[in-house]
Amino acid sequence: MPRLRHHRFHPSQTVEHAPDGGAVVCFTASGLQEICWHLFTWGAAIRIQAPEELAKAYADQLDQARHALAGDGMLITG
Repeated sequence: MPRLRHHRFHPSQTVEHAPDGGAVVCFTASGLQEICWHLFTWGAAIRIQAPEELAKAYADQLDQARHALAGDGMLITG
């Protein structure tokens, strides 16, 4: 994951090399929603280990996206 290791999520971040060849990015931020939006850009390449609140917010946004695709949300046209 060279791209991840060089990406700046937050000014206070630290990046640690994981035994499996991945990386662990740690930082403190004030808003879960914005972090989730950034994480969505990484697709399946990320895994949220902590905090639990972030994992829940991410799952909630996935559920909202599923509802939008199913036609349960507002109608948005071109």
